[in-house]
Amino acid sequence: MTQRSLSKPSRSPRPTRAPAPPLIEVEVDLDRSDDRLRTLLGGHGVRSRLTACRPLGSGRKARLVRWVDLEAPPVDLDRLVEALEASADPHSVSVSTDGSDRAMLRLAQALPEFCAAVFASGGACVTCPMLHGAGEDGSTRARVLVPRNGEASRFARELARRRLGPASIQRTGPYRPRAKLTARQEAALRAAFELGFFAYPRRSDLSAVARRLGVGRSATLELLRRAISELAARRYDSPDPTRDRL
Repeated sequence: MTQRSLSKPSRSPRPTRAPAPPLIEVEVDLDRSDDRLRTLLGGHGVRSRLTACRPLGSGRKARLVRWVDLEAPPVDLDRLVEALEASADPHSVSVSTDGSDRAMLRLAQALPEFCAAVFASGGACVTCPMLHGAGEDGSTRARVLVPRNGEASRFARELARRRLGPASIQRTGPYRPRAKLTARQEAALRAAFELGFFAYPRRSDLSAVARRLGVGRSATLELLRRAISELAARRYDSPDPTRDRL
């Protein structure tokens, strides 16, 4: 009687994924970044955060669609909505509100040359120049991530092709992920800033910040120290290995 081997059939090795290419962070100085949305947001004191953006179409008909999260008192939001609807094509602006201090804005506009250069090179913006305020000289700094495998050079060529100029690139370097503050650290830091805790001369003390947060002085001080430590670690590219997340 012939015995058959009971050994398990060999399995083909799983395909391995190629490691993702390292990212390069490019800082660009834009002299011509005047944008109506940024002006309106600044004029109405509205906090904004870009949720998503995408290009639609091609050529001269290319459009940029942005979804922006807005935060402000309801009265300021109502005024902003009226200003947006009065200054743009009604079909290009839509705002969803629920009567609170939050709203979602959808805005479609002609595709800016800078955004076209970012999309054409496979990059992604870290900071949106269309939302952040301009400096004293009228310029705006934008940070863009591009893959290391030659796309940084392509991004520079795209800037030149759109007459933004490679000279607008102020800095390039490897991208280092920036850890976010916890929600409690963010709340403590914002409360301290809004109350003038960091102002000179100081306009409030630690007790005022603690009352705003509804916690004790010692807990408030600990949150502020950890938040400031996190920000300093980002600035000097040296994460604090001893910090705990609150």
